Amino acid sequence: MFAVGNLLHPVDTADGAALDGRHAAPKIVDWLRTKTAAPQGIRIRAAKPFRWVAPQLITPDGAISPRGDLLLWTDEYRRTPKLRGVQDGRTIAEKRTPWPAAPGRVYRAPWTLVSGANPAAGDVTIHLG
Repeated sequence: MFAVGNLLHPVDTADGAALDGRHAAPKIVDWLRTKTAAPQGIRIRAAKPFRWVAPQLITPDGAISPRGDLLLWTDEYRRTPKLRGVQDGRTIAEKRTPWPAAPGRVYRAPWTLVSGANPAAGDVTIHLG
């Protein structure tokens, strides 16, 4: 089963959902042809007050998400959120965005929060400070 766009992250814009499909389609076609699982990557997790993050994987081929964004859903409003990417107990990146994180809408965070992850060091968790 494959899912992309608003099925994974509701209330996103139509162009964002369409871009997800365009980004995912070649990988889905490859799997349908070969039935070979993609190599294991680094999992991306969301710490509370985030409910979820998409994508949830840093792939071994170094591909980035559509638009170079992480999509998150928050339960708390933050006017100018400060984010941290944490791996193996260490902060690997920090970023403050000038746009708010608000419940009821997709919050876009920069891919640079996870781009420096070490493939041998385990999951990366996104924290809201």
